[in-house]
Formats: sequence, structure tokens, C-alpha cells
Amino acid sequence: MWNKPKELTNYQSAGYEIAYYNSNGFSTFRPLDRWEISKKGHNKVILNEGQWKKAKWEAIGVGLTEHYACVWFGTLTDTTVVQITR
Repeated sequence: MWNKPKELTNYQSAGYEIAYYNSNGFSTFRPLDRWEISKKGHNKVILNEGQWKKAKWEAIGVGLTEHYACVWFGTLTDTTVVQITR
């Protein structure tokens, strides 16, 4: 997962991913709420806590589909804007 930003874009650093899946789609799709209460540490990535405390997020990538939300955080500054739609 850390290499996925390099595979999809010109970003040349690791991307630290959090993801959310909801089989009901957008009707009950609240990934941020779920990440905030996550026992797997998703909120710690967002807030730079725990093992992520020393990370300085300089880039973010977001992907949404009907059932999935994925966010990558990166430490390398990236000013590129890429929009991929289907």
C-alpha cells in the first residue's frame, strides 16, 4: 500500500494509507467518523499521534468510490493536483 501513490501518480515517496469500506454505500458512508473511533490507529495517523508523532504530512491523496474511502498521507511535499474519475 505504501507504494500505491507512486503507481498511480508522479509522487515519489511512500504514502501511508487509511481506508474504509461500507457495503451500504453513501447512504451510511461516514469514513471520518469511523476513523476517529478506530481501534486500529487510523485516527493516530490523521492526528500525528503514537508512532506517527514524528511524521510531518506534506501531501495528501484521497480516493472515493461508492463503497470505499482511502486517504494516503505523505512526507514529501507535492504540489501536483491529479483528478481521476470514472
